[in-house]
Amino acid sequence: MRDSWPKKPGSTYNGLTREKLAFLRECDLADRVSIILNRAHKKALFNTQQVEDLLGRAVDRVFPNDYQGINQAAAEGTVVAESSPIGKATTEFAATLLEQGKPKPTNEKHKFLEHFFTASSLVPGRH
Repeated sequence: MRDSWPKKPGSTYNGLTREKLAFLRECDLADRVSIILNRAHKKALFNTQQVEDLLGRAVDRVFPNDYQGINQAAAEGTVVAESSPIGKATTEFAATLLEQGKPKPTNEKHKFLEHFFTASSLVPGRH
């Protein structure tokens, strides 16, 4: 789901975004969606709080508008500098995703032999 924020409040894009979120809520999928505010300006028409009020949900991540950093990377044919505003935001976001992907520790006790075998080692033809 991708929407661009309009230049004026109350325009069609705002309504479409709210409708899409309402549809996802009806399908019990709203908890599987993250709200990301991309190319955010410090003096933007909508600040983060206004976007949250408009959508009725918290903004999960804000990426700054780093026109200079993006163009410099494109001109040099490299990735954005980690020290640039967008580089810092992207690095932080990636770290968050990696942290979310880590398996959660369990207090499950294993039998003695289970320490030596994994599910994949028990499949015929795999060693």
